[in-house]
Amino acid sequence: MRLDSIPRTLRQKASLAFVLVVLLAVGNVSIVQFLLRESDGMAATLNVAGKMRMLSQRIGLQALMAHRHPDLELLDAIQEDLPSSFEAAYEALRRGGRVFDLDIVPVPAVLSPQLREVGLAWKRYGVAVGALAEAPAGDRSAVAEMARNGADLLARTEALMDGLVVQARAVQQKTLYGAYALFVLDLVLLALAGWVVFRRILRPIRELVDQCSALAAGDYSARSALPPGDELGELGQVLNDSAAHIEQLLADIQKKHAALAESQAMFEGLSDNTVAGIYMADENLRFIHANERLAGNPGVSPR
Repeated sequence: MRLDSIPRTLRQKASLAFVLVVLLAVGNVSIVQFLLRESDGMAATLNVAGKMRMLSQRIGLQALMAHRHPDLELLDAIQEDLPSSFEAAYEALRRGGRVFDLDIVPVPAVLSPQLREVGLAWKRYGVAVGALAEAPAGDRSAVAEMARNGADLLARTEALMDGLVVQARAVQQKTLYGAYALFVLDLVLLALAGWVVFRRILRPIRELVDQCSALAAGDYSARSALPPGDELGELGQVLNDSAAHIEQLLADIQKKHAALAESQAMFEGLSDNTVAGIYMADENLRFIHANERLAGNPGVSPR
């Protein structure tokens, strides 16, 4: 990273912090949506597998009713409606898509062999159902064949559902772990942000407050060690320069006081001279000071 690309001012740092918070929030929402979408997709897939099981049972039940009561109008449902729904569900499980108003994902690769077994069992079951529909009433062998294939299809569908349940639990566990990891990441980022705020804002402000308190108490040697780069660092430098300037002024005043005291002492030494008369007069030539030697003359009084 180039040095000129690092944020310098507090406004830039605050803007960067705001952008990071927004990105963090968007990232959290996106990750949660992804995890929930994956979990919902697996739940929808399991739901469709359950509907396939119910469809197979319904097809068998209606085939038996049509076999025993040929006068009932059930052949269309047995031959077209229900099988097409079952096959649409099977294709959706195999490739993913939308069926029964549900958006589902394909079954995991580990369950593909079980799904193929369901497809093969469905074909055998369809043949048995068709044979039952054409068999004369009371043909128990056709009923038994359909029942056997129906039981096989049901068993394979149940096995697929058991596998989907295991996968759904794994997805739920993954979602839970993902939520935990996201929570830990948020805590780490918040802790890092708090550390940055303390180090780059709160601690410099505390140092500036201490320096101002020391200056107000008359300690003009107080200095802040804030590095330049932002407004707080610039303020610390201004306070340091002001304190140094005041300290220099006080030192100059002390020197002038010392020089004045020295001059006063020299003047008093001369004034105390008893040999010569020393005096000071104003612009009107009025005496404002006369030593003891001069004060002895008539009309002169020491002041």
